[in-house]
Amino acid sequence: MKKVSEISKEFNVSIRTLHYYDNFGLLVPEKKNGVRFYSAEDENKLKIILFYRECDLSLLEIKTLIDKSDFKLLEQKRDELISKRNRINEMIMFIDEISTLKRHPSSIKEITNPFGVIIRQIVGDEQTNSVYKSLDKMDAYPKKLEAIFDRFQKIKDNPDELHQLISDYYSYFTVDLHMDIIPLKFGEIVKDGLKTSNYLNKEDSTIFTLALDEFTSNHKNSLE
Repeated sequence: MKKVSEISKEFNVSIRTLHYYDNFGLLVPEKKNGVRFYSAEDENKLKIILFYRECDLSLLEIKTLIDKSDFKLLEQKRDELISKRNRINEMIMFIDEISTLKRHPSSIKEITNPFGVIIRQIVGDEQTNSVYKSLDKMDAYPKKLEAIFDRFQKIKDNPDELHQLISDYYSYFTVDLHMDIIPLKFGEIVKDGLKTSNYLNKEDSTIFTLALDEFTSNHKNSLE
């Protein structure tokens, strides 16, 4: 059995907090002459409480979860944490991209586009700025990417259709986005963009990359 001061030091929790948990009925230790004594079972319960607090559960939610084993609360919290994680990942990506740009973005669209910074690095500011001025095209760009990769999932085992997909993707850059870009640079943009996005898993990304290499190689050979 341990006194409240010992538990406070061991778990880095203030004595006031432990008293509050007691009064709240969340963690009620044995008392002798008004002195709180914590058993090994109490310590294990405190570990669980602190974990749930770290998961951002309220004390009332924790009490309900422990007393009634209402695990639906955990399922709801899991969804909330996933949403927060995704938002944090987006924020980290935005910070990384702005750090790469070494300046503030011209618009939020510039950093929400997973290929935006890479495009700027490869083709330069002038072409990239002209693309971002076409807001209707940039609004359509994420949907275009989704359509491309959805199509890829259906035809990735067919070399001819996969080659046509890459060709259509290249045409989108040169025709729709009016980018004066050679196939080799296009391939660099897409491959680097795949590394910083989650459109494809590792295996599919490899297949797509090989198709890109074949596409750029065929164009290079046709010019020689």
